[in-house]
Amino acid sequence: MAAKFGLCIYIANLADLNDRTLKTAMNSVPENSVILFEDIDGMKAGNRRSESIARKTTTETATDDGSSPTSDRGGVTLSGLLNVLDGFHAPGNTVFLMTTNDADALDPALLRPGRIDYRFLLGKAADSQRAELYLRFFPEATAAEAREFAESHDVETMAEFQGLLLALEREWSSPEIVSVGQ
Repeated sequence: MAAKFGLCIYIANLADLNDRTLKTAMNSVPENSVILFEDIDGMKAGNRRSESIARKTTTETATDDGSSPTSDRGGVTLSGLLNVLDGFHAPGNTVFLMTTNDADALDPALLRPGRIDYRFLLGKAADSQRAELYLRFFPEATAAEAREFAESHDVETMAEFQGLLLALEREWSSPEIVSVGQ
């Protein structure tokens, strides 16, 4: 997407930031950019709050710069993340992308319309997709061989299937050691 529209991509690892450093980093991103938050479900900022924490968060007072009093203790808070997505400190003309392995673990405040406008599920790969990947690894194979391999290795993700192909490729490319003259 970024290449098609001539945009720069910035990857933000929320585990390495706190609210203040996230705000500073987002302020340095130029307009017409893409910011990627990978595995948002694995980071403190995206995790679902318990009801008691949600009530406490709404009653907390903010500091002069708009961050919560605990924002510098380690990691980005949900409030800090929401502020850079669509709050006062949100960068302009920026596309945010977030990946997750568990959308149910994300806080509903993060998922509301206006913050998450499009959801795209990468589901289980079809046999035809796995066969196509097989042919990229083994271009000398026939389409029938690729289809047979894909159908006999029904895995959940393309990454798992690629792992099978990498193992198979290593197995086939490993030289066999033969002892001669014994």
